[in-house]
Amino acid sequence: MARLHHWSLILILLHTSGICYGINILSWWGYLTENELKVIEAKCSTKIYFDEYYSNDEFLRRVRKDDYSIIIFSSVVYNFVSDLVKNQSVSLSKSRSEYNYYLLKEFKKKNFPQNIGIFSVSYTGFLYDQNNFNLDTNDEIEDIFRKAEGKVISILDDHIESLNLLQNLNTKKEINSVVNSFSNLLNNKTVFITNYNDKIVKNKNFAFSFTWMGEALYRIKKYNDYKFYIHPKMNYLSVDLISAIKNDNKTKCVIDTLLNKDFLNNILASNFYISPYSDLLKLNIKNSGLDWIKIPDKNEYNLKSNIWQRIKINLKN
Repeated sequence: MARLHHWSLILILLHTSGICYGINILSWWGYLTENELKVIEAKCSTKIYFDEYYSNDEFLRRVRKDDYSIIIFSSVVYNFVSDLVKNQSVSLSKSRSEYNYYLLKEFKKKNFPQNIGIFSVSYTGFLYDQNNFNLDTNDEIEDIFRKAEGKVISILDDHIESLNLLQNLNTKKEINSVVNSFSNLLNNKTVFITNYNDKIVKNKNFAFSFTWMGEALYRIKKYNDYKFYIHPKMNYLSVDLISAIKNDNKTKCVIDTLLNKDFLNNILASNFYISPYSDLLKLNIKNSGLDWIKIPDKNEYNLKSNIWQRIKINLKN
């Protein structure tokens, strides 16, 4: 869920012919910079190559195609890669022991294997232009969408998070019923489904973007007059995990360096996401909670993906 950096294209050009000898990382777009990688390469005496992806579905298409050493991914796709990460001998116990106390309590409930850690934490909410859109903290989610009629909005291309906007979502209903319910939220608006909203927020008719915290705070820093609101009914943590799926010493050195407290704090500060080492209770985020977004099983994930594709097709028609 990282913020996009245009110079990352340069790094992708380094990796155009498949996996190379060295440490191979699959990561969300924009998390890692060339300078950060050079520091790790020097410390671990190795070469790092990495691929980047824009969405969870893209991650799932790519994760088994090449021979990765380390993967960074949303917790919601964990059940699709649990077989890849189990029974690996690399232990992240040192970094895990330093997590925020309350976050660590939640983490332990998941019973992840020893080679999985938290890379970043985020909230999801509404980035809006306060000069062009009147969002009241008493608004229900349906009210927020109703107020945006005739305006431009964007929604995350993430079926697990975005379908949570339907507060009474029941995937046991006929698919058409769920699709129609969500489509009703989008009626009479110009809707973009995307994880990158920079051009959209500059539209003179922009109302809001349902987006991750990092994207929102970056826009707020870059432009004036924007605010970020976390709705009480969307009060959960979105968590990106990191895992070593190779057991060699170079992989262990790279992942340990990435998860060094000061090193990771600096990476995430530049991306406007929360470090697992942060004191979450002191962050100035209203309505914030510590419950993780639900990790779906494969059937639920695929069912919601099917619903989401139908919704996107409806938007194009």
